[in-house]
Amino acid sequence: MRDPHTPLASLERELRGTEATAGTLIDLHTHVLPGIDDGPATVEEAVDLARAIADSGVSTVVATPHVSFEYRTTPAQILEARDALRDALDAAGIALELVTGAEVDLSYGIDLDDDALAELRLAGGPFLLVESPLSPAAGDFDPMLLGLQNRGHRV
Repeated sequence: MRDPHTPLASLERELRGTEATAGTLIDLHTHVLPGIDDGPATVEEAVDLARAIADSGVSTVVATPHVSFEYRTTPAQILEARDALRDALDAAGIALELVTGAEVDLSYGIDLDDDALAELRLAGGPFLLVESPLSPAAGDFDPMLLGLQNRGHRV
């Protein structure tokens, strides 16, 4: 049984808004939403992936599609894909809680306004999943990350 006072249990409570329970396994970063980015192309493929995730013991998955210069994914697109996948999971009888967030490219995210970034946080909580720049030419990582933190986002 996991100690309910560990940092992971604290994060879990913040993400879910509830006390952690024994045996709960959360996948915090999954490209499971259909037709959004480099994840599954169709709802059927997403259901197959979700089934495998649930069969491995995961009870909650945070769908975190890319939000970047390459994938200009919007919060509305994320919610639409989440709803379609939730309906398909219910129809297939797959017991998997599906919540959303995003994997926000830091170089792209610094130019998004705070309301847009808030909609991309993990499970509607205070945490923003940030993808670090893939090239040193993108600029200084630390100042960009600090800038997001100074704007009230936990990363």
